[in-house]
Amino acid sequence: MANSYLSKTPSASNRKTMTFSVWVKRSQLGNNPIYTANTDISLDGNGYFVFDNDNTLHYRSWNGSSYDFVMVTKRKFLDTTAWYHILVAQDTTQATDTNRIKIYVNGVQETAFST
Repeated sequence: MANSYLSKTPSASNRKTMTFSVWVKRSQLGNNPIYTANTDISLDGNGYFVFDNDNTLHYRSWNGSSYDFVMVTKRKFLDTTAWYHILVAQDTTQATDTNRIKIYVNGVQETAFST
């Protein structure tokens, strides 16, 4: 069971908007993946949502040769006893780039990013 992964192949008609919501409790500090999406077997088009080695939250998309976007919170998530509700709202149809991806933790929008 320790090496088991949840897997789903969604059928999406709209690839311009999406939301992702998850409750997580960190069992240890350091690099901990929350979500990884592979669009094909070659691993091109990956989406990553992780607590990185510096304990910040990273949301990024790799298109096979470069990142489409990288968002790294300035906030560090160091509490291994707390539950975090994390929600990402992505809408690539927005004209203003800062409105295209929004990240909320425990109902509060993250607004300070190092990247």
